[in-house]
Amino acid sequence: MRKPFLHVHFIDSLKMGILGLFDMLRKETGTAIKQTTISNYAGATVGIDISSFMYKWIYLVGDDPEALEKNALDFIVFFLQNEIIPICVFDGSKIPPGKAATLLARKKRREAVQIKISAAQTQLETLEAKLVKLKAHVDVPVASDTEVKAVGDQPGPPIGEQPRPTIGEQPVSVPPVEQPVGEKPIEVSKPIEKVEELITQKHLLQADLKKYNTQVIKVLPRHIEPIMAKFKEYGIPMIVAEYEADFVLNKLAKENMVGYLVADDGDLLVDMPPHVKLLRQVNKHRFGTVEIDEYDKATILLELGIEQDQFRELCILLGCDYCDRIPGYGIVRNLKLIRSYTTIEVILDQEKRMKKNTPKDYMDFVKTSRKYFQTGLGEDDLEPLKSQLKNFKIGEVYSRITSK
Repeated sequence: MRKPFLHVHFIDSLKMGILGLFDMLRKETGTAIKQTTISNYAGATVGIDISSFMYKWIYLVGDDPEALEKNALDFIVFFLQNEIIPICVFDGSKIPPGKAATLLARKKRREAVQIKISAAQTQLETLEAKLVKLKAHVDVPVASDTEVKAVGDQPGPPIGEQPRPTIGEQPVSVPPVEQPVGEKPIEVSKPIEKVEELITQKHLLQADLKKYNTQVIKVLPRHIEPIMAKFKEYGIPMIVAEYEADFVLNKLAKENMVGYLVADDGDLLVDMPPHVKLLRQVNKHRFGTVEIDEYDKATILLELGIEQDQFRELCILLGCDYCDRIPGYGIVRNLKLIRSYTTIEVILDQEKRMKKNTPKDYMDFVKTSRKYFQTGLGEDDLEPLKSQLKNFKIGEVYSRITSK
C-alpha cells in the first residue's frame, strides 16, 4: 500500500480571508488591478495555493477521486501549455494555534447551514410528492418539468362558462378526481398553472440546496493525497507546508523563487513583497469565462497612500483568520484611521469608543496576526523544492501528463 505523504488537514469552504479587501481595492485603487490573459505570463514561475482550489473542483466535479485528479492535472497543463513553471503548495497537517476561534466559528456556521439543507430537502420531497399526485389527476402530456408551457396569455372562456385549461389550441379534459377518504381535495380548476407553480418552487429549492451545499464542502486527505501522488509521479514541482500554504508561498515570494502567486483569497496580499503580483480568477479563466485579475502590490500601496506595515495593520483591522473585525468599524473608516494613526495601538489610544468595543485580549490576536503574516509559522525546508526545479523541463512534464 502506498504510504501517504502527510496527513493534510481539511480545507473549509467557509474560508474567510480578509473581509472586504477586494471590494476596497476595487473602489480605492485605479490602476492597481488589471485584467489580463494567461499567455502574458509565458516564461514566469508561479506559486500556486493548490489547496485553496480544491473545494472549487469538488463543487465542479463532485466527490469523484478520478474526476478530481483529472481536473487538478488539467489545471497544471493550463500553465505548462503557456510556458509557465508551476510550483504547487499544499496545506499541511498542523493548524496555526491562533486560528482556533475562527475554526470554531466556521464549525457553527456549517452546522447552521446543515440545518437549512435538511429543511430544504424535506420541502423538496414534499413538493415532488405533490407534483406526482397532481400530474396523476391531470390529463396533460407533461413529459418533464421543462416542457410545461405557460397558459397565462390564453384568452379566457365566455362569461358564465366553466374555464378549461388549454395547451396551445387543444382543450384539455379534466377528469373527475377520486379523492381518498380523509385527504384534502386537490384543486384542479387550473391544473396546468398549479403544476407550473410547483415546478417553479422546485427549481428555487434546488437552487437553494446548491448554494447551501457549496458552503459545507470539506476537502479531506482522501481527496488531496492521490493528487499529490500524481504530481510527484509526473515531476510537477510541489511542497507540502508544515502549517498553511500561505506561509510557504510568501516565503517563496520573499526569496525571489516566484514572480507571481496564484490564489483567490486575499491573505497572500497582506505581506506579499511589492515586486510580486497576485493572480486571481485563473481557475475560471481556463474555462474562458473571465479574464485574470492581476493585483500589483506596489501600486496598491501607492494608490492607498500607505506603507507596507500600515497595509498589514489595515488587513488585521478589516478582519482576518486570526483576528475579528471590531464592530461598528467598516472598510472606509478603518482605512481613514490607518492613514491617520499608522498602527492599531495608536488608533485604540485615540479612538476611545473603538477601544471600548474591543475585547480585553484583542491585542493578543493582533500580535498573533502580525507574526503569522510577517514570518509565517513552521520550519519549511525549500531545498528539496529547489532540487525539483533544477531538473524541471516544461516540455517533458507536459508530454508525460498529456500522453496518458
